[in-house]
Amino acid sequence: QPGPYLVGRVDYNFEDEFHLTPVGSTTPAYPNVDVRATVRYPAVASGVGPPLPGTTRRPLVLFLHGNHYTCSSPCSGSHSCAPGARVPNHLGYDYLLDVLASWGFIAVSVDGFDVTAAWSPTMSDYEARGRLVLRHLEKWRDWDSAGTDPWGGIFHNRVAMNRIGLSGHSRGGEGVVA
Repeated sequence: QPGPYLVGRVDYNFEDEFHLTPVGSTTPAYPNVDVRATVRYPAVASGVGPPLPGTTRRPLVLFLHGNHYTCSSPCSGSHSCAPGARVPNHLGYDYLLDVLASWGFIAVSVDGFDVTAAWSPTMSDYEARGRLVLRHLEKWRDWDSAGTDPWGGIFHNRVAMNRIGLSGHSRGGEGVVA
């Protein structure tokens, strides 16, 4: 059941943000990894807008999906499809993000496209997924402490970085454990 708060929504997409490189190597196992997610939070109004007024720091809950089809149309490889043809697996948790935000949480669903159905002989899927989750958490730490989020600092001093929940389905679960 929905809670008492209206739900704000933003998305972020930092394309080719970083390389996932195994320890002791200089060659990326997963090059040009995107840092992309959809976010819900308790807000003044539904949709894109400011969070609730006040100084309350909200718990952060981060979700990572499992392996699924990556392209909506045939492509030469699982990671060679155009951005418009990608299956947005991370949006499958929208219903859950909405409910959590309505109860006072900042809820994030990570798009693991670059590590979904991918394989590297030098880095396990678990480690790659885990390091992707950590990269998102680094962003949230910076947005909370420095107010550098892409929406003008709406999450500055708003995130309870000592109250973080991690959840994942299937391979996403293995990633959050890693």
